[in-house]
Amino acid sequence: MTKNEIYKTLLEQLSYDMNCSQDELLKSGVTLVEAGNHDKRRKFTQDPIVFGMLTLGEGAVMSARPELLADLNQYKAFEYPLRLFEHFKMTEIDQLLKKNGFSMTGLSEFYLPDPKNLPTFTISDDYRIDWYEGDHVAELFKHEGFHNALSYYIKGLRPDVIAVTASLNNQIIGMAGASADSEMMWQVGIDVLKEHRGMGIGTFLVSEITKRILLLDKVPYYGTWNANIGSRKIALKCGYMPAWTEVY
Repeated sequence: MTKNEIYKTLLEQLSYDMNCSQDELLKSGVTLVEAGNHDKRRKFTQDPIVFGMLTLGEGAVMSARPELLADLNQYKAFEYPLRLFEHFKMTEIDQLLKKNGFSMTGLSEFYLPDPKNLPTFTISDDYRIDWYEGDHVAELFKHEGFHNALSYYIKGLRPDVIAVTASLNNQIIGMAGASADSEMMWQVGIDVLKEHRGMGIGTFLVSEITKRILLLDKVPYYGTWNANIGSRKIALKCGYMPAWTEVY
């Protein structure tokens, strides 16, 4: 899978998520559309989207329930789309949502890999590396504390589909996992026990699972938030680059 193929998949996926065209994702300015409930969207809940806003770095797309469109219409003329993702503007939009009994819940940054620029990492032979795929991922659910790597579901909206662990003295000390957020895109997460951080374990595991997912002809993507500096560093070290920012 090439970098261009990955980006094409992203545009297709986000158009399902936001109920907009791929051209609307790429154009400048602010686009406001009515939210949909496409079968191929990433489903973090069973409920249709209330409000979502994202940017790929140029313009912004807002997707909202019909009853919110009138209040949000004012932003279609907003001159600086990227500033909608700043705190003061997000607070303003959130107040409009609250008038209708809703509210924002978060803002995340998402990264995509460049298959031609994926570095290789090694870790000490003291660590045992184990792979789990398909239903075998459930064997890891008895291990608590890895909620970034696992959703702890095999069935449901975002099933865990693959994981790789690093163990020391028969104890799992690090884990990278991926959930099938859609048919096309699998989200990668990482957890390393606090006392084992800073040793390159997280970077190694994320790098390995990223390559394995690409071999399965799926698009791995990595999500975090701006204050999580350690997580962002891992993404960049592993060959991921910022792709889009999303408010939900």
